[in-house]
Amino acid sequence: MIERGLVEMFCFGEKSINSQLPTPNSQLPTPNSQLPTPNSQPLWSNKVDKPHKSLETWQQSMLLVKMVYQTTAQFPREEVYGLSSQMRRASVSIPSNIAEGVARGTSREYLRFLNIARGSLSELDTQVEISAMLAYVQVDCCLFGQVDKVGKLLSGLHRKIAQKVHDDE
Repeated sequence: MIERGLVEMFCFGEKSINSQLPTPNSQLPTPNSQLPTPNSQPLWSNKVDKPHKSLETWQQSMLLVKMVYQTTAQFPREEVYGLSSQMRRASVSIPSNIAEGVARGTSREYLRFLNIARGSLSELDTQVEISAMLAYVQVDCCLFGQVDKVGKLLSGLHRKIAQKVHDDE
């Protein structure tokens, strides 16, 4: 698991201020709960109450979202409504579409949402490249590796579901 400071160290070359994003060891609040302290409980539990949470592709794409938020928090202020916002939206779209696809009733619909997630990942990949070109992140930034990892997992999942759609026809 990537520690909070490692994202900053690899992407910016030195440790910077930690963001207040949830970590995989913190839990989102419920309407009647107090806000958790960092590292208090897992963001997603081992008990799978939603099918998408058991997918490594979804889990790794959630980590990618966290990394994007931490990285873009360090971008210049003028990028708040520009590249930073686009990268955040593209990254959030990936696990969101995986989850929605799993929740759909058919493999064909699942495949359609995986294609949307793949498009969002390609968009994010381009935006990470632009960030490196503008020297907002280092070329060896860990985002590049995580984008590749999610891409491989997403391609494998897509291939599996596409085969199921083909077999069902």
